[in-house]
Amino acid sequence: MRRALAILIGAGVACVLSAAASSTTRDVWQQLHRPLRIPSISPGTPCPASSPDTSVDFRSYGVGQGYGPGPAYPIFLGRPDRASLDFNYPSDGVFAGDPWGGQKVLWFLRPGFGDRVLVRGRELDGPYRVRFGLEPSPFLPDEMRIAAAGDHPSTTRLRTGGCYGYQIDGPSYSRVIVFDANLRCLAARVDGDHVHAGPFTGFVSPPYDVVDGRFRLRVGAFRDRATGLSQKIPWFLARSYRVGSYLTIHGRRLAPPGGAFTQTFQEAGSSSNPDQHVFPSTLRPPRAGCWRLSFRTGSVRGYVVVRIDR
Repeated sequence: MRRALAILIGAGVACVLSAAASSTTRDVWQQLHRPLRIPSISPGTPCPASSPDTSVDFRSYGVGQGYGPGPAYPIFLGRPDRASLDFNYPSDGVFAGDPWGGQKVLWFLRPGFGDRVLVRGRELDGPYRVRFGLEPSPFLPDEMRIAAAGDHPSTTRLRTGGCYGYQIDGPSYSRVIVFDANLRCLAARVDGDHVHAGPFTGFVSPPYDVVDGRFRLRVGAFRDRATGLSQKIPWFLARSYRVGSYLTIHGRRLAPPGGAFTQTFQEAGSSSNPDQHVFPSTLRPPRAGCWRLSFRTGSVRGYVVVRIDR
């Protein structure tokens, strides 16, 4: 009986100690949840990106250049003179199909500066928070915990490009690191002078409609407003498809999020292409950004991603 009682008491003490340790761990992180003090700037204001910290010999730790005031540093792969992060959109690779893009960021915590750092972030010139990790966007955490000195691989997730800030909170400090997030719109590739939107083929003007081999249009109806060159693109579809009288093109801006337009175009006869339906179009996107154009006529569907510049 005494032995059984001793075992029960010992188990109870162990549970209490375990619960106390767990509570203490939670308390440590909770203490680092200070209010965010990342500043705001007006859209269009130059991003005050942080500079590299040249006082630390990062190579001696086996890592690349760190940015900001430390002692926890993000190590970017962008421009060497300022904190910047490049990422593709719409997301490709491991993030394909997710509205949140991202890029790998290595973090480095200098030895001798504690072993707990909480990292959070938000956009300076917009509404979005920074998120972290590889999970699908509904489950992405809005904080990252660094629990030891040294280097820590991570992934920063972003909804759009812009100017962002990380806030790093340690036991005795709270600091902000600002970085420029450069979104690269993964518009459809152009093959010579034509671009595909599913079964639809559009014939474009490469001097105006192609940037780095990818599809690009301008805001409004003109390729070149100064010369009056309109943004006409004929869309071809094999005659074997059953179509309606009109082609409807619906545009939705992917990044920055928000914005849409819809246009309809009537089929035109073409004696030079008797085996094709032809829908002449003059697209008028209302805003710059990374857009998805959805095509519909009859039961036929297609889509294409296009970069829209001012």
